Amino acid sequence: MKVILFEAVDNLGRPGDIVEVKSGYYRNYLGPRALAEEASPSNLKRLAAKRRQLEAMAASQLEAAKARASQLKEARIEFRLRASEKGQLFGSIGVADIERALAEKKIEIERRDILLKAPIKTLGEHEVGIRLHASLVAPIKVVVEKLEEA
Repeated sequence: MKVILFEAVDNLGRPGDIVEVKSGYYRNYLGPRALAEEASPSNLKRLAAKRRQLEAMAASQLEAAKARASQLKEARIEFRLRASEKGQLFGSIGVADIERALAEKKIEIERRDILLKAPIKTLGEHEVGIRLHASLVAPIKVVVEKLEEA
């Protein structure tokens, strides 16, 4: 089924795009979240009038995301954990740990926007991506140091 996107959706399109999706995806995800509408003739006419407004809104969201990216450029999260002599952590650092550390620094990021391929299990400096917009990912530094036990 063809739908009109009202917001950017990863791996699908940008606001104003007309894309083909399965009916279940629209019915269960896009529709309830008001991310898209069916591409009926009446909706297509409304889209033509609303396209400029959608493009302006998308541009302002991208500018806000770029401003936030410059703020996150300086962000640095530090963890001190127990580790072996070879630098392997006893445990790991996951998305929830990063979200909690960012919240402590008064940086609100949703868990699904933290792009961590696998949990961090070694000492050192790691770079983790934060999705701020469908087309913008900002890196932050995660530093893992060995906890010195007394």
